[in-house]
Amino acid sequence: FTTNSRTSYRGIMSFDLLNKLEHANSDIERSWLITEAYISNLPEQLSYAVFAVATPHWFNTAIIEHLLQIEHVLAEKIYADLQSLPIVEPLEPVGHALHDLTRSAILTKRVEADLETIRQESQRVLSYFQSQPNEQNEVEVIYHALWVDPTGNWHRFEDAMRNYRGKTH
Repeated sequence: FTTNSRTSYRGIMSFDLLNKLEHANSDIERSWLITEAYISNLPEQLSYAVFAVATPHWFNTAIIEHLLQIEHVLAEKIYADLQSLPIVEPLEPVGHALHDLTRSAILTKRVEADLETIRQESQRVLSYFQSQPNEQNEVEVIYHALWVDPTGNWHRFEDAMRNYRGKTH
């Protein structure tokens, strides 16, 4: 094994990817490059799901069902497949989540490329969380409402902050 030779990476990482990583300007950009390389080797349905589950903070079968607008049985399969990926971690007791840096990288690129799709996904997830009222889901309602309509829903965030401050003082 030689540490000073790039050829030791042959078959693991392309020279192109190594070059891009060396010239990346941030952790988010480096994470995106690695994430993109990894996701590009997944089956199409699973790679699509990875991009979609970056929209909510966390996901489970029900969220995948609403997010992707698919049947429950297929959502269960996709959820099981997602759990097997190294970029997904358990988030007890609610389900699973993408690793933070991976999620941030995906969202950053998606905002640049297709903000409207994120807003549509947020609308679907917002509807789900509104139908399941509890304290945890209220946070998600506010978050996704801001994605859907940042200006029109800012009052929800302000009201929640006032309520939170009232409870903690």
